[in-house]
Amino acid sequence: MANLDCCVVSGDDPRGVAEETVSRLGDRADFGVVFFHDVDPEDVVSELSHGVERFIGCVAAEGHWPGSVRGHRISLLALKTGWMAKFGTGGSTHRDLGRASRSAMEEALRDLEFDPYDVSYSALNLRDPKKIATYRPVIGMALVDGVAFHNSGGTGLEVLSGFQIGSGPGAENVRTFGALSSDPEFESAPVVCDKGVFERGIVYAAISTFLKVDWSSASSLKPVAELGTVTESERNVIVEIDGRPAGEVYLEKLEEIIGDGEDVPCGGEHVYKDFPPVGVARVLPPIGRRITPRTPLEVTEDYIRTAGYVVEGERLLLLEFERRPNAPMEAYRESLSSGGEPLASVLATCAGRKPLREKLPDRHCVGMYSFGEIAPTAGCNEFYNHASVCLTIFREPVFE
Repeated sequence: MANLDCCVVSGDDPRGVAEETVSRLGDRADFGVVFFHDVDPEDVVSELSHGVERFIGCVAAEGHWPGSVRGHRISLLALKTGWMAKFGTGGSTHRDLGRASRSAMEEALRDLEFDPYDVSYSALNLRDPKKIATYRPVIGMALVDGVAFHNSGGTGLEVLSGFQIGSGPGAENVRTFGALSSDPEFESAPVVCDKGVFERGIVYAAISTFLKVDWSSASSLKPVAELGTVTESERNVIVEIDGRPAGEVYLEKLEEIIGDGEDVPCGGEHVYKDFPPVGVARVLPPIGRRITPRTPLEVTEDYIRTAGYVVEGERLLLLEFERRPNAPMEAYRESLSSGGEPLASVLATCAGRKPLREKLPDRHCVGMYSFGEIAPTAGCNEFYNHASVCLTIFREPVFE
């Protein structure tokens, strides 16, 4: 078995973080995930390469941990996996989000010398060489410039389409975990990898591994009322609910729930801090109904513009925050549910950007506050708002 190791390093200087990584691991790390703020992205790329061979990362100005929790500007998770995992990276600044995500993924796959049209793999069972096992060894990790994404009217569907191999009913999804970078004070929140800085772009890490991997998503929202069925929508704009103007239905239901004595917030743009999210109820075999939160960005009497795509025929719910939200820890714990000893975890949370109620294990976990989240659900990649997603790589091999 390979000598697996992981460390989490926090600091203010990229070169110092790289040197401490080498000191802890005894050599350059095979792969890393880095979140940072108030640091020149070009410095992150040039200096971090001294301690990490392949890495991806992004600006996380609204907070990342364990770094910013301690007053530091950089949080790095670094891995040594030997032959148990290989890593490839890529990036793109193409204006079309779908083409950008596809280009970044394909560049990362080329690093692996992996045929993107062969997403399954046959190999000897490591514990019983007489048995042959077939599995899907390649997973992905994507980071998207979240400010540029929302400024360009992104819905999430464009990005997810780039993580598919082929088209039509036979299309295969490369299972991808990811997040949108956050920095509301600027026009962009750059993403980086070992190959450069990608302002207004997307970076992707392709991971081919024999190690067990799991992921999960959780939300601090609960449904309080039915809004109805979407009868007309366009991308991320809900035009009609049950044949009526969507904004009118939403505002009526909100007024009904608030009751007498309180005023319903005024509609308009940038209302996400005043208006409660909506939930899209989707039936996903074999797990059943799953509620995907959507943040309202603009509400008028005619329509609702949300921060993610909505499809005609889907049921809509009105959501509210739980009194004691704990979605980040729920996502982290759920990612560990398959058992075994975790090697590394990456957590991204939008979940109202509430402070963490419990401390995450610094020795193998990094996280960030995001503008949107991506995680596989029931075999398909999904784009979330107001959610927490977590990816965990275990020390155990994928074969039983």
